[in-house]
Amino acid sequence: MENEEITQKLADALVRARENTERPNVFKQMANKAKVIKRLADEYIAMNYVSDAVNQYNRENIPLGAKGFDGTKLDNFYHSRGMYNAAQLGPEAAEYALRLGEEKERFDRIKKKYFQGWSDKKIAADSKKDLQNNINAVIMALNNPGVPVSQVFPYEGTTAGAFDPRFNK
Repeated sequence: MENEEITQKLADALVRARENTERPNVFKQMANKAKVIKRLADEYIAMNYVSDAVNQYNRENIPLGAKGFDGTKLDNFYHSRGMYNAAQLGPEAAEYALRLGEEKERFDRIKKKYFQGWSDKKIAADSKKDLQNNINAVIMALNNPGVPVSQVFPYEGTTAGAFDPRFNK
């Protein structure tokens, strides 16, 4: 039931977005695809940078056994930010972003299984979580056009807020 419900919410959001936005011409569609790739890549790069910085900071500054910065929710935060930013470009861009997200998850399954040694169960759970984050962020973006990502996914008080140079200007 849960999967059907989220699929319906996504379909409804796409229909509403199409009714309320003008379909971009072919050149704008191509430009939007490039923007989607850039927005998703920017968040992916930022996530990896912040994750590495958090790990290094904790290794070098936090005594063994003490609690350092928590990097466990960075994946959720950056998946959501990237998809939200991409979907702000419109329904076609949102669908393209979701397709790219699905392809990335296919690649990640291979990487996690054969290079990181994850179990099939852990891979499936992580992939499901990531895809769910993607869909939820797209629905939120389509239902809230023009609302900045920082308002929906605030970075203040988060690990990302402490380490992502874009937020520390």
